[in-house]
Amino acid sequence: VFSSSARYLLNILRPRLNESLQSNPILRIILGGFEAHVPENMVHSTIECSTLVVSTLDLAKILIQVGWLTDAPISALEKQLFSASPVLARLFVLNRRYQLPISTLLELLVSRASAYTDREPPSLLGHLGAQSSCRFLDALAKFDRPFGSDDVKVAIWNLVTSIITKRQQWLAVFLLTGCSPRESLKADSDKSAASMKSKPFLEASLDLLSSISSIPPQVAVAALHFIAKAQEHWPWVTPELKKHPNFFTVVTKYITDLNISKLQPYQKCMNIRIAALVVDICTVYLHSAKEARDGSFFKTLIPLVTWLSENAVEVDGYNASLHGNLKRNFEMKYRESKISNIKRTALTQPEFGEEYYYDIPMGNKLFGYDFAWIGKRDQGFVEEVKRANLNLSLVEAQMVGQVLFNLFEFFIVSFLFY
Repeated sequence: VFSSSARYLLNILRPRLNESLQSNPILRIILGGFEAHVPENMVHSTIECSTLVVSTLDLAKILIQVGWLTDAPISALEKQLFSASPVLARLFVLNRRYQLPISTLLELLVSRASAYTDREPPSLLGHLGAQSSCRFLDALAKFDRPFGSDDVKVAIWNLVTSIITKRQQWLAVFLLTGCSPRESLKADSDKSAASMKSKPFLEASLDLLSSISSIPPQVAVAALHFIAKAQEHWPWVTPELKKHPNFFTVVTKYITDLNISKLQPYQKCMNIRIAALVVDICTVYLHSAKEARDGSFFKTLIPLVTWLSENAVEVDGYNASLHGNLKRNFEMKYRESKISNIKRTALTQPEFGEEYYYDIPMGNKLFGYDFAWIGKRDQGFVEEVKRANLNLSLVEAQMVGQVLFNLFEFFIVSFLFY
């Protein structure tokens, strides 16, 4: 019943490229949020203003996702938001509340712009400028100070991963090395302001993961994914990994010390995902080790191979009775509904955990009035749905892990017979 209204809103808020955005509220509210932080306007800057800006940024993300999922062409909204990236970068610095939505919005814009392979995507570096890009990357690199949010850290790692994989070549070099290719040829004393003051993200990721046992698993997954994608798209990154004194030793030891069977469901999912990413990184590095005849690296991997042979050879996590009982009981109680009605849509990126497959907030909106949904002492449908989400997270983690382990096993055999 809302579909016609939804289409109307999309046409208004995502106008075609040949239409003006002057009356579009998305850009006006974002620009208004920036103007509210100008010193002479600070007296008018309120919590309500920042709340409005955050909601608008979230709406912009939904509009971009809808356009992507419906295979609609790039609209004026995406084009203007890309042009407004300097404002978004400044908002990121001005208010901590903006960091998460702006990181995810920029990640979406970069990914969306690169989806069309028949033309070059707009350059984020070109819109920001060299010095502003370095300052923005320095701001991103300070995500853990003074009070880092895990969600913000993950969003920042996802953003920088998109930059190095989505045809933003010059900004990717800045991000990985700390300066542009031109600046990197100069002596340290001659380098201009167009260089990062913080650690380059490649070095920062290796240092971070050298303390993998003390960081949240979702942050470890995001940082490992960044390294894996950097290897995939920038071949010179691979030899840099071995130069770090602790990276391979620490991450392989972390995995081989895990006792998967004794972990809680969420920790089990995340650690299997971590193991899969480490295997991916090691598999790519094996090419370099093979060419260099680096036998010492193979010795580092022996405990990892043993652990994988015991923990990553089967996909046995699916709980058929849990899902069967949930479907039967749910549809018996709510006869006009199916459990699939509350599955998460593709508008949001699924994350392992209690909200992985079924959309708990949406379920609360639809059925929160009913005691059977809320339950008592973990006996309601909502708790059963959470357990189903955790179980499906585990199955997905095991499937990815098994595929990568099979690939890893192949390269180990190739290495031995080289």
